[in-house]
Amino acid sequence: MGDRTPYWVISHGNEWAVKLEGENEVMQTFSSHEDAREEAIRLAKEHTPSEIKVQGEDGNIVERQSYD
Repeated sequence: MGDRTPYWVISHGNEWAVKLEGENEVMQTFSSHEDAREEAIRLAKEHTPSEIKVQGEDGNIVERQSYD
C-alpha cells in the first residue's frame, strides 16, 4: 500500500479535518466527523490509487478503506 495516497480524517480542535499523511497543514475542516469522512472518500476516489484512514474521538483508527 506504499504507493497509495493516504487521506486522514483527524480531530482538529473542536472540529474534524481531512489531511494528507505526512503533511502538517490540514486540507479542510468540518464541524462533523461524517462530513470530514465523506470529503476524504470523495478525494480518495478522485485520486486513485489512494486510501482513507479515519480516526475516532479517541485517536484510534476506526475505518480504513482503499480505492483503486
